[in-house]
Amino acid sequence: MFVEMGEIVNVVGLRGEIKVLVTGNFDEEVLTSEFLRMRRPGGESRPAHCTGFRWKGQTVVMSLREVEGRDGADEARGMLLGFESTDYDAPGFPRGDTLPPFVYHGLEVVTTQGESIGRVDDVLILPANWCLRVVRDGTEEEILVPVIDDFVREVDREAGRVVVEAVPGLFDEA
Repeated sequence: MFVEMGEIVNVVGLRGEIKVLVTGNFDEEVLTSEFLRMRRPGGESRPAHCTGFRWKGQTVVMSLREVEGRDGADEARGMLLGFESTDYDAPGFPRGDTLPPFVYHGLEVVTTQGESIGRVDDVLILPANWCLRVVRDGTEEEILVPVIDDFVREVDREAGRVVVEAVPGLFDEA
């Protein structure tokens, strides 16, 4: 699975710099690593090599060795930057202290008492904190679980689950 870190949305200047609108999976360290890849939506990914970047507001202006000049940058518009999810566990992959949002997708959500609540359908990147959008087992009901220490107690990727604290009101029927 290709993990999107951002989309090339514009050309900057005449030397082939590109503007990237970043997503919640964005990681500066991956930009400068051997794991950076690019692709067209729905296409195959290929290696990409960042030769420099800087922040401009909520976007990143960067240069890629694979993008030459303004025409090359214009052709790259709409491409996605990211990495392959299988690379996340590879030796040398630059990991931060926080799990990226893609890791939570599809994990079972269980309480500290062992009760299954549902599966993570999406991760919402909100200003205060992330929230797991959990679809309750056997229904279409959605529950938002804040990704903060008070709620999320453990993420066990090998077991495929997130253990959460069942605080009053979080999972209660309305």
